[in-house]
Amino acid sequence: MRALMVKGPGEAPMIDEVPEPVLTDSDQVLVRVQAASLSRLDSYTVRGLLDGVLECVYPIVLGWDFAGVVERVGDAVQGFAVGDAVMGILHRTALHVGTIAEKVLISVTPYSLAHRPAGLDVTAAAAVPFAGHAAYGCIAAASLQPADRVLVVGACGGVGGFVVQLAAARGAHVIAAGCSDDAGYLRELGAAEVLDYRADLAAQLRKASPGGIDVLIDTVSGEGERHVAFDAIGAQVKEGGRIVSTAMIADVGHYLAQGVHAVNLMADISPGCSLAEVTGLLGTGRIPRLQVCDLDAAPDTMKGMETQHTVGKYVIRI
Repeated sequence: MRALMVKGPGEAPMIDEVPEPVLTDSDQVLVRVQAASLSRLDSYTVRGLLDGVLECVYPIVLGWDFAGVVERVGDAVQGFAVGDAVMGILHRTALHVGTIAEKVLISVTPYSLAHRPAGLDVTAAAAVPFAGHAAYGCIAAASLQPADRVLVVGACGGVGGFVVQLAAARGAHVIAAGCSDDAGYLRELGAAEVLDYRADLAAQLRKASPGGIDVLIDTVSGEGERHVAFDAIGAQVKEGGRIVSTAMIADVGHYLAQGVHAVNLMADISPGCSLAEVTGLLGTGRIPRLQVCDLDAAPDTMKGMETQHTVGKYVIRI
């Protein structure tokens, strides 16, 4: 079967043939994938940044979540049958098998597989499990409280878009860092204020919240200039506040000395809610904008993730 893969750390992603998965355990289902999403972790995988964080067994098939149709069902599986439309996520501590492929094998748990809601487009369904689950993880790790002033960096992205909605639904005052051109979109998601990430974000934050903020949730900042910006923003979190970094760059000890609780979150590894709860986002919110391409265009799409401002979520149609 065809899949989007990387053959070694730092190598360019490519489409190649891999063996089809074979159902071997009674709790597994085999799914014919119709769409799968790209995440920032896929970009980190291609660049070799997850070597040492997770076990990496090359070649690595990219992708963490998917939507598709059940083709085979293990004898012990209940609640799913051949032909069911489903959506799911791989919770893994080692990188080798991924979801951007024609088929995926998954063990059935409340955290890994759910029925696709009726009327939900398959590409939209593929955008929900990873980003929605990561957003739930961010909210939980931040112990978000009503009336908290929370800055969401990366608010235009897939995870950030869900974080904005969840935080606003909990009564927080959401300050979204995004592109000024996307201010209308971010306000529709629930942001009370929008700051332009392309300008001096720390200076804008000092003006918007001179007393500091209660919570910082950052889904994008990494190395280089973005790391410097993260530190400048983190300095404005009030004593007793909370910081969550999905890029895992927060200096936990440094912030602890300032009276701030910081968490570096690999949200996909330790599920804190069922996939059914994640799909509940569909009833109360909206799917971030989708950037959809076919499998053959996926390698070029990944290049665009590194160089272009993206609003919403990249989805690969299989």
